Amino acid sequence: MDAIHAELNGGATRRVRLAIIGCGAVTRLFHVGAAAAAGLEVVALVDADRERARGLAESHEIGAIATDVDGIGVAFDAAIVATPSHLHAPISMGLLERGIHVLVEKPMAIDRSSAVALVETAERVGSQLHVGQMHRFFDHNRIVRDLLADGALGSITDFSMQLGMVAAWTTATSYATDRRQAGGGILIDLGSHLLDLVHWWFGTTQLVSYRDDARGGVEAECEIEVLVGGESSDVRGTLSISKLRSIGNRVCISGTDQWLESDIGPGHVRLFPSGGSTRNRAAEPQVLGSANPAYRDAFIRQLEAFAASVRGVAAPAVPAREVLPTLELIIRCYESRLPLVAPWEIDHDESGVGIR
Repeated sequence: MDAIHAELNGGATRRVRLAIIGCGAVTRLFHVGAAAAAGLEVVALVDADRERARGLAESHEIGAIATDVDGIGVAFDAAIVATPSHLHAPISMGLLERGIHVLVEKPMAIDRSSAVALVETAERVGSQLHVGQMHRFFDHNRIVRDLLADGALGSITDFSMQLGMVAAWTTATSYATDRRQAGGGILIDLGSHLLDLVHWWFGTTQLVSYRDDARGGVEAECEIEVLVGGESSDVRGTLSISKLRSIGNRVCISGTDQWLESDIGPGHVRLFPSGGSTRNRAAEPQVLGSANPAYRDAFIRQLEAFAASVRGVAAPAVPAREVLPTLELIIRCYESRLPLVAPWEIDHDESGVGIR
C-alpha cells in the first residue's frame, strides 16, 4: 500500500492506471472517454456481464476485462466505482483496504453506517475517496458559489431549484426500480446533485419537509423544503424534482441587491439587478459562464481533479467526508417522508377549485 502511494506521489506527471468497475450507461457515455481526455490510462474494465465489458474494452482498446474486482489481472492505482448503488460501499471498501484510490459514483452508500465506514477507512489507510458529484465541475455552478461567497446578491432571501424531465436514461439493469438496490428513486439519484450543490453553496442545511410519490416503491417525483445558512437562519429553499415531466431545470436565488437564475446541467448564470422576492426580469441580465458547456467537460474536469489528488499534487476536490451531510439529508428525507398528492387525487368543486 505504501509503495503504491509513494510511487504516485513521486511522479506529478505519471499516468495514473485506472480500473473502471461497472460498464453501464455512465461509463459508456462519459467515464471511459473522459478518463482518456484527463490523462488517465484505463487498464481494465469490470462488469458482471463479461460481454458488456468486452464490447466496451474492444471499442476503446482496453486490454483487460473481468467479471469482478478480484479477477483484474493487471496492476492499477485507482478505480471508478460505477455499479448499482447498493454495491458502491462494499466494492469501494475492498479497494480502499488494498490501498487503491477510489472515485465512487453518487451515492457513495445507501445507509449511514456504510458511508461513515468508507470515509474513516480512506482516512486511516491514506487512500483518496472522492464522490462523483460532477455538477461541481460546471463553470456556472462555481460562479454561483463565488457570487454567494462574495455577497454579490446582498442578503439572501430565498431560493428555488427545479429539475424535471421525462426519463430517457437507459440503465444496463433494472436496479433503479428496486429500492433495495438503488436506495431510493429520483431523490437519491438526481437529487444527490441538487442537495450537494445546496450544501456546497450555502453550508448547513436543515430539512423542513419532504414529500414524494413512492407509494411503497421508488419515487419518480419529490418536493423538498429546507432552511440554509445555520441554525438561526430563516432563508428558505424549495426543490422540485421529477422524472415524469419537464419543470424548468433551473436555480433561482434571490438577494436584497441582485438575483440570479442558473441552469442545472450545462448552462450559464444570468444575473439580474434589483433583488428581492419579486425576481424582476425587466432588466437585461449579465450572462456568466463558459461558452458551449457540455456534460463531457464536467466529467473530464472531475477526473483531472481526481488524478491530481491521486498524484499528490492537489488537494481532493470532492472528498467523501465533505459529501456526508448530503447523504445524511437524503436519508432524513426518506425517514420523514410524507405523501406527495397527485393532481388526480384532489377532489374538485364544480368551479374546478381543488378542495381535497
